[in-house]
Amino acid sequence: YFVNNIIKEYDLDGIYPLNDHPVNFYSLYKESFIAPAWFADLQHIYYPKFFSKKQLLLRELRLWFIRKNASYLVVSSNDVANNFHENHKLNENLKIKVLQFCSVLSGFRSIDKSRILQKYDLPKKYFIVSNQFHKHKNHETLFKAIKILVNQDFDIVVAVTGKIHSKDNQVYINWLLNYINKNN
Repeated sequence: YFVNNIIKEYDLDGIYPLNDHPVNFYSLYKESFIAPAWFADLQHIYYPKFFSKKQLLLRELRLWFIRKNASYLVVSSNDVANNFHENHKLNENLKIKVLQFCSVLSGFRSIDKSRILQKYDLPKKYFIVSNQFHKHKNHETLFKAIKILVNQDFDIVVAVTGKIHSKDNQVYINWLLNYINKNN
C-alpha cells in the first residue's frame, strides 16, 4: 500500500526488492513496471525444526504472495533456484533470476585496515564468521571447535558478525553468549 504513493510520485519503472507482493503490482501500473521479489532460501523446508510455527507460516505466506503476484524472483544461488523448482509449483509467469553474492569487491583499497583492526580490537590474523545468529547457522559447532583449540593452547581469534539482539532468536543468542562466557 505504501509503495503505491512512492511509485506514482516518482513515476518509477521498478522497485527492487519488493518482497511481499500482497497485490499484483503489474496490473496497477504501466506494463513495463518491474518489482522483483527476493527470497533468501528455503531452509524452512529443509530444516523446519529451526523455525517457529509462526515463522514457518509467515515464510510460506510470503512465498504464496510471491508465486501468485510477482513476475521475477531473485535468489542468491543456483542451488536455491533449483530448490524452488523442486519444492513449489511456480506460476509460468514467474521468472527466477540468480544474482550471486560477490565476496571479492574492488574499490576498497583506500580503507585503512589498521583502523578497522584497532576499532574492533583484532590482531593482524583472525578468522571471521559473517552470519546472523540463527540456529540453523550452527554457531554452536563453531564455539565448541574454538573451545577444543583453546584447550590445546592454540592462539586463535574469531570475529563474529550479526545482530546480537533479535526477538525471534534471542533465546538461542543468549545460550551462545552463556556458552562463550562459561568457557572463557
